[in-house]
Amino acid sequence: MFSRIRLTLTAALLLAACSRQPNDDLITARLKASFFSDSELKHLDLRVAVHHGRVELDGSVPSAEIRLKAFKLALYAEGVTNVLDNMAVTAVPATGGAKGTDSQVASPQPATLPLKPAPDHVAWSDRKSVV
Repeated sequence: MFSRIRLTLTAALLLAACSRQPNDDLITARLKASFFSDSELKHLDLRVAVHHGRVELDGSVPSAEIRLKAFKLALYAEGVTNVLDNMAVTAVPATGGAKGTDSQVASPQPATLPLKPAPDHVAWSDRKSVV
Protein backbone atom coordinates (compact mmCIF):
# COMPACT_ATOMS: atom_id res chain seq x y z
CA MET A 1 0.00 0.00 0.00
CA PHE A 2 2.72 2.43 0.99
CA SER A 3 4.80 1.62 -2.09
CA ARG A 4 1.77 2.18 -4.34
CA ILE A 5 1.28 5.69 -2.93
CA ARG A 6 4.98 6.42 -3.29
CA LEU A 7 4.93 5.20 -6.92
CA THR A 8 1.87 7.33 -7.72
CA LEU A 9 3.44 10.38 -6.10
CA THR A 10 6.72 9.84 -7.99
CA ALA A 11 4.88 9.53 -11.31
CA ALA A 12 2.88 12.70 -10.62
CA LEU A 13 6.04 14.66 -9.78
CA LEU A 14 7.80 13.37 -12.88
CA LEU A 15 4.91 14.40 -15.12
CA ALA A 16 4.76 17.82 -13.50
CA ALA A 17 8.51 18.35 -14.04
CA CYS A 18 8.29 17.33 -17.69
CA SER A 19 5.35 19.62 -18.38
CA ARG A 20 7.34 22.71 -17.35
CA GLN A 21 9.32 22.66 -20.60
CA PRO A 22 7.47 24.87 -23.13
CA ASN A 23 6.13 23.01 -26.14
CA ASP A 24 6.97 23.97 -29.72
CA ASP A 25 3.71 25.88 -30.30
CA LEU A 26 4.30 27.99 -27.20
CA ILE A 27 7.90 28.74 -28.22
CA THR A 28 6.71 29.74 -31.72
CA ALA A 29 4.03 32.03 -30.32
CA ARG A 30 6.45 33.69 -27.89
CA LEU A 31 9.08 34.25 -30.60
CA LYS A 32 6.57 35.73 -33.03
CA ALA A 33 5.26 38.00 -30.28
CA SER A 34 8.77 39.16 -29.39
CA PHE A 35 9.56 39.83 -33.06
CA PHE A 36 6.30 41.76 -33.47
CA SER A 37 6.97 43.86 -30.37
CA ASP A 38 10.37 44.95 -31.71
CA SER A 39 10.14 48.03 -33.95
CA GLU A 40 12.94 46.84 -36.29
CA LEU A 41 11.65 43.27 -36.66
CA LYS A 42 7.92 44.04 -36.71
CA HIS A 43 7.57 44.64 -40.46
CA LEU A 44 9.91 41.89 -41.66
CA ASP A 45 8.72 38.62 -43.14
CA LEU A 46 10.54 36.26 -40.80
CA ARG A 47 9.38 32.67 -40.67
CA VAL A 48 9.78 30.72 -37.44
CA ALA A 49 9.64 26.93 -37.26
CA VAL A 50 10.20 25.01 -34.02
CA HIS A 51 10.73 21.28 -33.67
CA HIS A 52 11.60 19.81 -30.26
CA GLY A 53 12.98 23.16 -29.07
CA ARG A 54 15.12 23.70 -32.16
CA VAL A 55 14.25 26.99 -33.86
CA GLU A 56 14.72 27.59 -37.58
CA LEU A 57 14.62 31.21 -38.78
CA ASP A 58 14.01 32.00 -42.45
CA GLY A 59 13.47 35.25 -44.31
CA SER A 60 15.18 38.42 -45.43
CA VAL A 61 16.54 41.14 -43.18
CA PRO A 62 17.97 44.53 -44.20
CA SER A 63 21.20 44.34 -42.17
CA ALA A 64 23.51 42.04 -40.25
CA GLU A 65 22.67 43.89 -37.02
CA ILE A 66 18.97 43.13 -37.36
CA ARG A 67 19.78 39.54 -38.29
CA LEU A 68 21.84 39.22 -35.10
CA LYS A 69 19.04 40.77 -33.04
CA ALA A 70 16.51 38.21 -34.34
CA PHE A 71 19.00 35.39 -33.79
CA LYS A 72 19.67 36.42 -30.17
CA LEU A 73 15.96 36.81 -29.40
CA ALA A 74 15.43 33.25 -30.60
CA LEU A 75 18.55 31.80 -28.95
CA TYR A 76 17.78 33.12 -25.48
CA ALA A 77 14.03 32.39 -25.53
CA GLU A 78 12.76 29.97 -22.90
CA GLY A 79 12.67 26.37 -24.09
CA VAL A 80 14.96 26.86 -27.10
CA THR A 81 17.75 24.29 -27.38
CA ASN A 82 19.46 25.74 -30.48
CA VAL A 83 18.82 28.01 -33.47
CA LEU A 84 19.33 27.35 -37.17
CA ASP A 85 19.81 30.70 -38.91
CA ASN A 86 18.66 30.65 -42.55
CA MET A 87 18.05 34.41 -42.71
CA ALA A 88 19.59 36.36 -45.56
CA VAL A 89 20.69 39.99 -45.57
CA THR A 90 19.33 41.79 -48.62
CA ALA A 91 19.99 45.28 -49.86
CA VAL A 92 17.35 47.93 -49.26
CA PRO A 93 15.67 49.00 -52.54
CA ALA A 94 17.22 52.10 -54.10
CA THR A 95 15.09 55.24 -53.88
CA GLY A 96 14.98 58.34 -56.02
CA GLY A 97 15.61 56.52 -59.32
CA ALA A 98 14.51 57.88 -62.68
CA LYS A 99 10.86 57.47 -63.62
CA GLY A 100 10.05 54.31 -65.48
CA THR A 101 12.99 52.30 -64.08
CA ASP A 102 12.70 49.51 -61.60
CA SER A 103 14.55 49.67 -58.32
CA GLN A 104 17.25 47.08 -58.11
CA VAL A 105 17.26 44.73 -55.16
CA ALA A 106 20.23 42.49 -54.49
CA SER A 107 19.55 38.79 -54.40
CA PRO A 108 19.57 37.31 -50.91
CA GLN A 109 23.08 36.59 -49.69
CA PRO A 110 23.94 35.08 -46.33
CA ALA A 111 25.54 37.64 -44.06
CA THR A 112 29.00 37.08 -42.68
CA LEU A 113 28.93 37.57 -38.94
CA PRO A 114 31.87 37.35 -36.54
CA LEU A 115 32.04 34.07 -34.62
CA LYS A 116 31.84 34.11 -30.83
CA PRO A 117 31.91 31.28 -28.30
CA ALA A 118 28.53 29.56 -28.14
CA PRO A 119 26.44 29.42 -24.97
CA ASP A 120 26.64 26.11 -23.11
CA HIS A 121 23.12 25.05 -24.13
CA VAL A 122 23.96 25.09 -27.86
CA ALA A 123 24.81 21.67 -29.29
CA TRP A 124 28.44 21.06 -30.29
CA SER A 125 27.40 20.33 -33.87
CA ASP A 126 25.94 23.84 -34.16
CA ARG A 127 28.69 25.77 -32.36
CA LYS A 128 30.57 26.75 -35.52
CA SER A 129 27.54 28.69 -36.80
CA VAL A 130 26.67 30.55 -33.59
CA VAL A 131 27.10 34.28 -33.64
